[in-house]
Amino acid sequence: MSELLASDPQPSVVDADFYRWLRDVPAVCAGPPDPDLRAVFEAFLYHEADLLDRREFGAWYDLFTDDGLYWVPIGDEADDPARAVSVAFDDHRRLGDRIAWMNTGNVYSHQPPSVTQRMISNVMVWAVDAQTALSRSAFTLHAYRRGVTDIFAGRYEHVLRMDDGRPTMIRMKKAVLIDRSSPLHNLTIIL
Repeated sequence: MSELLASDPQPSVVDADFYRWLRDVPAVCAGPPDPDLRAVFEAFLYHEADLLDRREFGAWYDLFTDDGLYWVPIGDEADDPARAVSVAFDDHRRLGDRIAWMNTGNVYSHQPPSVTQRMISNVMVWAVDAQTALSRSAFTLHAYRRGVTDIFAGRYEHVLRMDDGRPTMIRMKKAVLIDRSSPLHNLTIIL
């Protein structure tokens, strides 16, 4: 993560082919999930949630592939990245910028930082090929800051790179809020 601050900006991997690829990803979920992959995916998703709850943003960033994407769509077009309005649509470079910005300590909307606790359930996994699998899970996130507890709920969709049948890195993380079509107040956390 520290090399991010010292390096020149890298070009985005988000292009027309990437948009098409994102639109095709949900089609993998048409069949039944693979129960044999569920336990290893749960362990990976729990580890990711723990890193975020402990504010280990650098370690979380390191879970993403170089062409990774963090996406939080809002509104009714949540499955079409070319048409969706998003709270976040961060490629690897932009995600690093977001984390570096959050770690400056000079961001009023993050002072004091929120204390968070995530709960993940209903994990389902589909193998795309030997190197890629998709998971869908439900999440609830409690965020406490300045005497107020906010609750966020929705589903996560992860496209994960596989190595020897185990998830190792995140190619895409999509957080779809159940209330994404309603006005959202300032999201000062990473979902």
